[in-house]
Amino acid sequence: MSIRADTLFARFLDFEPPAHTTPGVRFIVRRMGKETKQGVDIPNEKDLDAVVRLSHDDQRIREANIHLTPEKRRTLYYDWWVANNNAFWLLEKHEHGRATVIGNTCMLPLSDDGVKHILNSTENNNLVLTLRKPLICPDPSPFSALLFDTWVIREKYQRPHRHQGYGYANVLKHLSEFFDDQTINSARLIVDPSNATMKSQLCEMRFKPMENERFIELDYNRCIHDLPAQEGHYLERMRTKVLEYKARDLSQI
Repeated sequence: MSIRADTLFARFLDFEPPAHTTPGVRFIVRRMGKETKQGVDIPNEKDLDAVVRLSHDDQRIREANIHLTPEKRRTLYYDWWVANNNAFWLLEKHEHGRATVIGNTCMLPLSDDGVKHILNSTENNNLVLTLRKPLICPDPSPFSALLFDTWVIREKYQRPHRHQGYGYANVLKHLSEFFDDQTINSARLIVDPSNATMKSQLCEMRFKPMENERFIELDYNRCIHDLPAQEGHYLERMRTKVLEYKARDLSQI
């Protein structure tokens, strides 16, 4: 495994919440909130607005789907949350009593038909944007593969010391919500890399191109048996780390 891949894995495998933080500053990781209107659960409006702003303000994400206005993105994220209310997890900074959402992840558990659906995407027709239930499986229920759609941190906080590593905790905690010690052994993660650099980094971490090369995937069961011992060790440690986070509560200040 390359030095770069070793470094990429280490960012996740070596993260522990720092013992000392800036006085008055704390970071938490939590699920997107919900409200109930007329007896129906809907995503919390402030949380939804924050996630929409994060994506729209990020140049890489915005340019990946240039026609997706904030209003259209809000409708899309609303529909994704309705399909699975575990789809969005937020990274929140608390500073002297003020809370600000500075990052989030979006992960969508897909049925077999959902996976087939997105693999029909073309360069000019991203079918991820047309995913709705039942192609997105509800929570909790079995699913075929987990689409890791978004990981975004506001630009001023992107360096690890700015989010004190909690950006990585956001990913680990969200992943842990979809797997247990049995289902993680057959985990499949699918990603649509938005640029060549991201694709290169993920391939260093043993993601492989799918039949539609727009997408890459990590099939844990296949990788753990096919990789050399040292590289398989990294994946096994990642598996252990994700399961550790299932028991962690990172939502308390």
